[in-house]
Amino acid sequence: MLDLNTAELSVRKAAAADAASPAELLTQLSHDSDSEVRQAVTDNPNTPTEVLLQLGKEFPDEVVANPIFNIMLLEDLENRFVRLSLARSSTIPESALLQLSDLDDEEILCAIAANSATPLSILEKLVHHPPQLYEEPESSDYDRLFASVAKNPNTSVELLTELVEHGGHVCYAIAENPKRPFIK
Repeated sequence: MLDLNTAELSVRKAAAADAASPAELLTQLSHDSDSEVRQAVTDNPNTPTEVLLQLGKEFPDEVVANPIFNIMLLEDLENRFVRLSLARSSTIPESALLQLSDLDDEEILCAIAANSATPLSILEKLVHHPPQLYEEPESSDYDRLFASVAKNPNTSVELLTELVEHGGHVCYAIAENPKRPFIK
């Protein structure tokens, strides 16, 4: 077995990319300090699903491009991991994002809102007509979702101006958006 403490970067990258590498080794390499090694693990069809889930936050497009992802998709479209991976992917079609935006799953909705591929129309839908995430809609706190929308570079100045009303974390998120409006 490869000693990860002494192995050269090129050896670790090659092991991460090798489809014959055992799942245990790929799991270890998924924690490598080098992002190219972690990315190669994400591309590897032998990588365990749990590891793909972890790396999907950093490399969403690679997870969706992994050959095993299509098998997972065919096996279980209802799988939360599959949906979350799709919501994070910058290569997902707009129609799929629109479908996912109807789900009542806060993490998936926040991933859609944070996705740079999400068009303004879907961002507006998430703000103006968010799915019911809580049992008591009148006391719902959509701050996490609205903060994700506020950070998205596709969010319009008009929508950012609307989001200011929500205060707190949402305003901090607006401040991070290069389109942020000047608020008096």
